[in-house]
Amino acid sequence: MCLPATALAQDRQAREESVWLENARIRYGIPGMVIAVVRHNEPMRFTASGYCDIERARRCEPSNPFAVGSITKSLTGLLAAHLAASGSLDLDRALHLIDPTIRLPDDRAQSVTLRDLLDQRSGLGSVDWPFFWNPELPQKEYLARLPAVPPLRAFRGGFAYANANFVIAGKVIESASGSSWESLMRKVLLRPLGMNDSGFNSPGERTIGYGPPVGDSFTRFPDTYPVALRPAGGLVTTARDFARLMAMLVHGGKHEGRTILSKQALSIAFAADSARHGGYALGFGFTQFRGQRVYHHSGSIAGFSSAYLLLPGKWAAVILTNRTGTNFPEGLGFAMLDRHLGGQGDDALASFGGPVQQESSTCEPEKRTPETVQRSDPVGVFHHPAWGTFSVSATPGGLRIQSGGFSALLTWEKAGIYCFDAAPGWESLRIAPAFDAAGRVHGWDLNDGTHPTLQRFTRVTN
Repeated sequence: MCLPATALAQDRQAREESVWLENARIRYGIPGMVIAVVRHNEPMRFTASGYCDIERARRCEPSNPFAVGSITKSLTGLLAAHLAASGSLDLDRALHLIDPTIRLPDDRAQSVTLRDLLDQRSGLGSVDWPFFWNPELPQKEYLARLPAVPPLRAFRGGFAYANANFVIAGKVIESASGSSWESLMRKVLLRPLGMNDSGFNSPGERTIGYGPPVGDSFTRFPDTYPVALRPAGGLVTTARDFARLMAMLVHGGKHEGRTILSKQALSIAFAADSARHGGYALGFGFTQFRGQRVYHHSGSIAGFSSAYLLLPGKWAAVILTNRTGTNFPEGLGFAMLDRHLGGQGDDALASFGGPVQQESSTCEPEKRTPETVQRSDPVGVFHHPAWGTFSVSATPGGLRIQSGGFSALLTWEKAGIYCFDAAPGWESLRIAPAFDAAGRVHGWDLNDGTHPTLQRFTRVTN
């Protein structure tokens, strides 16, 4: 039986697309990935490539769970839009009028609204690292530390990306709805969409997350999923599940004939200023690409990187990978959209995906010995009101920093600065001793890479 010419052409196109995707994955050093594509009134398409467990040679499948990190922010934005459409929540009401228990570092607490948080324009900073080092710390402790976190910029002084905005937003949503953020997420989105393989715990052994490659090998990434950060980055899902969410948004809020999100809720969610070429609003990034308004978000956490692109009413794609700290998923998403619109995709991948091999931000030691610091007794316990407490001890391998379950050697770099890897193959943090008039170390100054000022940890004990 001969296939019609149209079917043959579609089959050939699908094979070519599969080869192109596989070549891109290999070129960018991605262990495994799963992709879902949604088109209006067409069946979903899935592509799985590479390994979700290299050691056991287990290939990726559309049912493999992935941690999607900051993509979760878009779902938190959808919850807020849903509550706003139902009249349960006013996005432009000052936070202290909704939840008077929320405390912020300055007088902006009297003016910040939920929309400010969801648009990332509050200017607030985050206090994330202690919660990655001690992932079971509760959300209430994260919120309690915020008054001591220095702001990133002035209130409504422009875009300033901070997980704290969405941790607070999760708490405001709970106060307005009377339900926990997780319960509301399951009630409004996950259960109605049949996202039964989605949740907020580690992917476990089904999908292993990795750091950037060293040569041809990958190192397994530690399982670090902070409970407190769930509204900002806690979703674990599969390509099959997340494609249902994307399909619902493509089809105007409907899933299998049922309305999941009302037209009013979607109107609120996608109410980004049409005069702006690009920006961020209600947990969605947006930009213009080849004449199309595209909504998008990426995420990276604990050995995983992901992205989605959405053209409401037309097209969507989600790219899930098990490698941390890479722009490849978002780059591939724009490349796939470029191909969907008639382009070749390669230029878009190079533009949005970054370098083919992204190196981890590892410490670079200086050869000379840090004699001054060795003579000044840098060991002890040190405390910051927001970042918490860590200890520095002398070991045969050198100075070691420890906070809760986290521990790392300090590497001397240069000019009195030490460095330590926050996790294997992940970001490196810089820390420098602070001396008193007698030349003794009375604290450590941490550079977390985001705040404009160093964070001073003062000595508690020797």
